[in-house]
Amino acid sequence: MDTKINYTFVGLVVVSLMALLISLLLWWTHSFNRQVYKTYLVYMDQDVSGLAVQGPVKYNGVPVGVISKMMLNTDNPQEVILYLHIIPSAPITTSTIATLSSQGITGVPYINLDTKTPNAPPLTAAPGQPYPVIPSEPSLMLQVLQTVNQAAQNFAQVSQSLKVMFDAQNAQNFKKILTNLSAASEQMPAMVSQVQQSAQQVSTLTANVNQAVPSALQLLDRLNQISGNLDTVTSEMKQNPAVLIRGTTTSNLGPGEQP
Repeated sequence: MDTKINYTFVGLVVVSLMALLISLLLWWTHSFNRQVYKTYLVYMDQDVSGLAVQGPVKYNGVPVGVISKMMLNTDNPQEVILYLHIIPSAPITTSTIATLSSQGITGVPYINLDTKTPNAPPLTAAPGQPYPVIPSEPSLMLQVLQTVNQAAQNFAQVSQSLKVMFDAQNAQNFKKILTNLSAASEQMPAMVSQVQQSAQQVSTLTANVNQAVPSALQLLDRLNQISGNLDTVTSEMKQNPAVLIRGTTTSNLGPGEQP
């Protein structure tokens, strides 16, 4: 009986079994850890320095995916196209917004997703597009910088306006205005005194007019009476001209006179 052992064959068998076992372990681990993602696009028109492929994507701070690809938009070089791989369970809706955020002030930048309104319908790809597009907003830091820049521009405009307002000619005119106001303020007491005197004179005149009104009314009454008497006399003279000679009293008729 041949009891000689072929160690080479045994070694090959052992190595083959170990290789097979390692392959099975790698396949099982890969299958266990393999995750299915949905692909979304984000167009950003701002600097994305610090972002990198396989960088994190978070939904309200919770990790939901990674950045799978970054590229410039050939149709608009000011935009950067980000390809996001996001887990299917993430609630990406039509109100979801993507912003560039960072962990702390100087931390690693990442893409943060946030939903503006609840119960919005799920985001789907538009006709002719391979993937849904998540709209983006400027980052908080960029918004602050834009606000500061706008404030600086407004301050520069105000400074220029003040410079034009207070040039040599306008300063001289302003000085004249102040001088005139000072002179007017000095004359103000005299003007107030004149106004008071005029008011007193008007008051006195009003009192005199109030006293003269009754006399004027009596005079008008007398004139009305005289006018009435004149009308009566005129009427009698028209009817009997002899009134001018005989008067209004009746006299005895003479011989041959008829009434």
